[in-house]
Amino acid sequence: MRSYTLTALDYYDQLFSAQMDAARAYSDMAIAQARTWLDVKDPDSFKRLWKASRKRRAISWSA
Repeated sequence: MRSYTLTALDYYDQLFSAQMDAARAYSDMAIAQARTWLDVKDPDSFKRLWKASRKRRAISWSA
């Protein structure tokens, strides 16, 4: 019984760590994107950022 408990505990530790890493990566990406959008000062910079954002999104969907 002790062996099963230790194995289950190790599994849930790895699972929780993976979920925390994913959440951290997502929040880092969201903060970086928000900071980028804060740099928009005029319509031209908005268009450039919008095009770059769409291009990155197209790449991420195809990868």
